Amino acid sequence: MYGRKFFIEANAGILSYDKYVYNPNNYDEKESEVGFGLGAAIGYKYVNTSNWVGSLYLGAGKTFGDYEIGYPHLGVNIGKGF
Repeated sequence: MYGRKFFIEANAGILSYDKYVYNPNNYDEKESEVGFGLGAAIGYKYVNTSNWVGSLYLGAGKTFGDYEIGYPHLGVNIGKGF
């Protein structure tokens, strides 16, 4: 198998983050939150004749809930098909 292709993917993520809440008593309260997000990415995949696979992708996503933030989604994959 040999080939090169562009691809589009959908992704889902679960993430945790610290949320700081202002308190008028001169200190901040830290709350740990868990969020869920959805996103999309576009990438390029290459497979050579020895069945080695490599891909690069770049995308973005957005969390849902009380504290909505955007997050990057990027990566490099290298592997061997069998």
